[in-house]
Amino acid sequence: MGKDYVRKELEDKLDELSAIEKNALKELTKLPEGKIYAKRRGENCCQFFWKKDSETDWQYLKKSEDKFATELIQREYTEKVLKTICEQRKLIEKFVKKYNEKSVLDVVNKISEPKLEKIKMYVKDDMAYICDWYKKQEEIIAKASKYVYSIKAGEDIEILTEKGESVKSKSEKIIADKLNMMNIPYCYEVPLYLKGYGYVKPDFKVLNVATRKEYYWEHYGMMDNKDYIIKALKKKNSYISNNFIVGDNLIETYESQSCPLDTRNVEKIIKTFLV
Repeated sequence: MGKDYVRKELEDKLDELSAIEKNALKELTKLPEGKIYAKRRGENCCQFFWKKDSETDWQYLKKSEDKFATELIQREYTEKVLKTICEQRKLIEKFVKKYNEKSVLDVVNKISEPKLEKIKMYVKDDMAYICDWYKKQEEIIAKASKYVYSIKAGEDIEILTEKGESVKSKSEKIIADKLNMMNIPYCYEVPLYLKGYGYVKPDFKVLNVATRKEYYWEHYGMMDNKDYIIKALKKKNSYISNNFIVGDNLIETYESQSCPLDTRNVEKIIKTFLV
């Protein structure tokens, strides 16, 4: 894929481990040195013993020394965390060093050209995947055309996106143009059948190229209209019933006359889910 998603995830994990390590090392300097072990006496009684180093004997810790025992236990935990972080870091760094996301994609370059047209590839590069994705959306639209009517705005209120698509509102144009500007593959109003509701035409169907995950994007643009809100709520409930959940595979934006769509929020949503 164009964006090395796996490598990015592993680098983020390394950053996370480094942050934990920093906190653990800082706390370690505040903790007393020594080893501790616990010995259970009966069902509800536990005794603690400690020693400074390998050359000293184990000593019993009194109840009054509970704070000291707690600090020694915290030290043991902290040292084990630091050891685990070291092990995990070595494994991740070794993997990242050898990992090549494109290695499977590059296999096709090792096959002679006459054979290529006979191959059914298991993985595709981004451009091939995007082209196939657009073709699939065209097939969905064509297949659903006998069930879904196409409603176009009149010429006097026609709103065109940068790609030349006719949309129904200025806000839809804002979303479409922002998707286009940020190179996010999208299709306008791809029909979707919701069981118990019927066909709907979500404003956009979008693709995260890095993860190959699809999202539907619904913009609710008349949230100060009572009748519109009732219809919107019915549709929202139907989305949920059909396992389309906001933040998982569904994106929603809203506006009213007094609270218009904020372009900055559109960009934040795109960066969060689609980049």
